Amino acid sequence: MTDGTADGIADEQIHDALRAFTDRYEVLREERPDDFVCGRAEYWAGFSS
Repeated sequence: MTDGTADGIADEQIHDALRAFTDRYEVLREERPDDFVCGRAEYWAGFSS
């Protein structure tokens, strides 16, 4: 829940987008394992939000 400020709303949107991105990664990893030749830790290395 946000506090209703622009910053709070933006933070929630970023969190929702990151969750959608990582959820989609997991679906693709399950459906197309041959496209993911490295492990999760290596795949996400260097990512920051």
